[in-house]
Amino acid sequence: MPPLIRNRVLVVEDHDDSRNLLARLLGQHYEVLTAVNVESALAIASESPPTAVVTDIALGAGEDGLALMRELRKRRQIYGVAVSGYPPRNPQQLLDVGLIKWLLKPIKFNDVLEAVAEACAAAEDSDSSGMPPFNDPQPQDPCGK
Repeated sequence: MPPLIRNRVLVVEDHDDSRNLLARLLGQHYEVLTAVNVESALAIASESPPTAVVTDIALGAGEDGLALMRELRKRRQIYGVAVSGYPPRNPQQLLDVGLIKWLLKPIKFNDVLEAVAEACAAAEDSDSSGMPPFNDPQPQDPCGK
């Protein structure tokens, strides 16, 4: 039997306990890489491109997950999941940077697993068709409404 190819997920979170917990839980299902800020996330993604990203929005020191996703998508078609203590201000902006879900803290792990699976599937769909799934005239609302 051929070895299973696991999707690689990059978890970007400046809070150590949250990052470590997400990594440990997601690690049961995915290959997980972690970063504490935008700079380290970009370096890790350059060396080991992830299938999907789980990012906090407020990363401290004036950095944010939206800017991270914007920069990652300049490099390749990638999708992510936002984790935040605040609701999104502009849902269309989330779609524009490739965030397919926005999860409000405190998060439920099953919601994270489901959202990461969707992000990985979107990446696979994009890779096979050459077109991002968001070109669908009726994009999914990342806020779940």
